[in-house]
Amino acid sequence: MMKRTILAAVAALAIMPVSAMAEADKMSDGMVEMKKHTIGNLEVEHARLRATPPNAKVAAGYLTVENKGGEADRLIGGSVDFSDRVEIHEMAVEDGVMKMRPLADGLEIAPGEEVELKPGSYHLMLMGMRDTLKEGETRTLTVEFEKAGALTMDVPVVPFAMSGDSGHAAEHKEH
Repeated sequence: MMKRTILAAVAALAIMPVSAMAEADKMSDGMVEMKKHTIGNLEVEHARLRATPPNAKVAAGYLTVENKGGEADRLIGGSVDFSDRVEIHEMAVEDGVMKMRPLADGLEIAPGEEVELKPGSYHLMLMGMRDTLKEGETRTLTVEFEKAGALTMDVPVVPFAMSGDSGHAAEHKEH
């Protein structure tokens, strides 16, 4: 029980409120060049990972995917060499409570649509972290799409902002 509570608290720190992340994104956009990558009919940009506190077991990643093709594709997962797995998660309100949950079937990117993975919404959840992500580092991230395949990118690790954190540990009991 205690282990689950601690893991929930770490997950909450990895997925911070939108206001705090928006502030950090403004800082990181000015300091780090975030490249555009193309695979098939998909354009992926603004890919980044959040710095983690020491010994964190989870981390979060964000990016934007635009489908310039004529048929839907689906972001189904990913991988890194410093965590056990990369899952696609969403934040959603259930019974008046904000909860984080994995998307077992991945995330659809419809033709002509742009989907943003961002704090407080859809995001990459890196589970079973084996290393600390430090601000200013560049790490290799692979994201996998159902049709377009795997895309490997070098992405920046951006600041872990603490301002505006309202303590959402209770919202992430599943982690």
